Amino acid sequence: YLKSTVLAKLSSYYPVDFKYNPAAIEQINLSGKLNLNDNIEDVMHVLSSVANIKHETINTNIIKIEVKQ
Repeated sequence: YLKSTVLAKLSSYYPVDFKYNPAAIEQINLSGKLNLNDNIEDVMHVLSSVANIKHETINTNIIKIEVKQ
């Protein structure tokens, strides 16, 4: 699941916190590998392209995630 695995791992790897609606995000299933050598913006662009989400960088350590309508 996006929230419980991917975002938790990204939060521990990169110095960022994610803001999101837990009920909406829990419905998104993902599998695969991410290149953590990339910066967080590149990783978020990849996630946005493969999952039904959009992201907005609020500041250098907060990223807001929403499910696309």
